[in-house]
Amino acid sequence: MPYDPKPVKGLSTTNPEYLPMISADGEWCYFTRKYQTKTRDDLTSKSVENFMVAQMEGGVFNSGNAMTAPFNRKKSNNEGGAAITINNKELFFTVNIGGNFDIYYSKFVNGKWTEIVSVSENVNDPVRWDSQPSISSDGKTLYFASYRDSVTEKSDIYQSKRNKSGEWSAPKKLSSVINTIGNEKSPFIHSDSRTLYFSSDKLAGMGGFDIFYSKLKDDNTWTQPVNIGYPINTEADEVGFFVSLDGKTAYFASDALDGIGGYDIYSFELYKEARPEKVLFVKGTLKDSNNEVPKKAKIELKSVSTKEIHEIEYDTTSGEYASVVLFKDDLMMTVEKEGSNFNSYYFSADDTATTQPQKVDFEIKKLITGQNFNLNNILFETNSFELNEVANNVINYFSEYLKRNPKLKVEIQGHTDDVGDDNENLELSNNRALAVFNRLKDLGIGESRIAYKGYGETHPVEENKSEEGRMKNRRTEIVVVSN
Repeated sequence: MPYDPKPVKGLSTTNPEYLPMISADGEWCYFTRKYQTKTRDDLTSKSVENFMVAQMEGGVFNSGNAMTAPFNRKKSNNEGGAAITINNKELFFTVNIGGNFDIYYSKFVNGKWTEIVSVSENVNDPVRWDSQPSISSDGKTLYFASYRDSVTEKSDIYQSKRNKSGEWSAPKKLSSVINTIGNEKSPFIHSDSRTLYFSSDKLAGMGGFDIFYSKLKDDNTWTQPVNIGYPINTEADEVGFFVSLDGKTAYFASDALDGIGGYDIYSFELYKEARPEKVLFVKGTLKDSNNEVPKKAKIELKSVSTKEIHEIEYDTTSGEYASVVLFKDDLMMTVEKEGSNFNSYYFSADDTATTQPQKVDFEIKKLITGQNFNLNNILFETNSFELNEVANNVINYFSEYLKRNPKLKVEIQGHTDDVGDDNENLELSNNRALAVFNRLKDLGIGESRIAYKGYGETHPVEENKSEEGRMKNRRTEIVVVSN
């Protein structure tokens, strides 16, 4: 298999770096860096391990800075091995105090990290080694390694579940499909919440600790682990492996390669068979017309083909949301609040841009006469007014919204950019609005509730000087006539 690991630019320096973890949005990397520092007598030196964070800048990570308080405390021997939730608001990591390794966490609140605390007495054994946390994309399942089995005295992989009250369950050892009579450690659950990468010294391997992967089936059992193979696995120990959101890039730390300074952080293209499931990562904010966070709004992602619904929670203080879902077919995202406008966004499984995090902000508007809102993703080919499959799907959902609001009457407005003849643009916009009108009528919406009109290029919302501005002006808009 092709395998060409390269040191990650910015992160790898002449000092040793290891235990890396990159946030799901690819913006932050948490890792440990070891360096030599002078002692008080200035005659000798000692090794110091710092828990570090680096930020992506212009497509490259900077070299990183030591995490400030409450991290890197003097009373802990070392901290690191982090996992972070997809919204970058909760950080789980290992703390060594007096030789006892436990899992701690901190929350990012009002621009700073809160005091670190033990994740739970249910999770951390008072005398046993608990380390190497990994958190599922919904933030409800924590995987970690522990030596708590007093019978085997071996490292195994456990999971703990978080309930609605925020309490963690007593850890449960993963099945014997994953845990052997040997040692299993370094678990990483991908954002798909199905693909688990981990290291084992007992499963059939090349020698020492090798990297394996297994997938969680619909019946909550694990597939037989697969050795990720040579040359990724060698006779040496391979641990600390994780995979990017899109599944194409794998990361690890090693001192066995020709790097920059001892242990370095490497990346390489992961072969297709070992990749996780395809996912959609969407995040953004939900605000009303007064820039306040609406209460009792509902955000949903719906499968266009299966109609399966995934509900997304949002922060009722900041309005922020973040979610990862399996992305097997097209998804329709909707935001609903009683007495408010139709809000939607369509994600096509064929759109290559969706392999990266998608940011979608929503504005909730009250249904009052004269209020306007866009029908997103109603796009037309140049000089065409034919509705494509995506547009038809969006209109289908809009028709359901109209049926749930039977008193609502609207005007469908077509708009263009300023490219081309004014009169032709006016006619084109009218035909596009008519196409939406006819589709709604076919879906059972009475003509007394819907009207249509084309406005050509006369009502721009942005300047037409850039393609981005022109794109925003080519839109289908809904205006409330009465409610």
